[in-house]
Amino acid sequence: MKHARKRALAGAYASIGILRYPGSAAQFTYKLANDQMPAHPMNVRTAEAAKRILEASGGQLEIRMFPNSVLGSDPQMIAQARSGALELLQNSTSK
Repeated sequence: MKHARKRALAGAYASIGILRYPGSAAQFTYKLANDQMPAHPMNVRTAEAAKRILEASGGQLEIRMFPNSVLGSDPQMIAQARSGALELLQNSTSK
């Protein structure tokens, strides 16, 4: 009987640790792409917003940025957004 009680207590403490310290992987990871240089003010502010979103969501929503047309030209990124391979796209009219 004592052995069963110790296992129950150990399980209870383990569950508290699980609830208190969630895993480090985000539940949702979105890709955001654009055609601007990484130092462009739009990318600087977007990176700040992505960090705040990660914190506000408790680490559940991560936004990964792909600036400077890393994922392709504008038409290619639009096609990726249409197919669902890219969740967020920032297009700019000025270059």
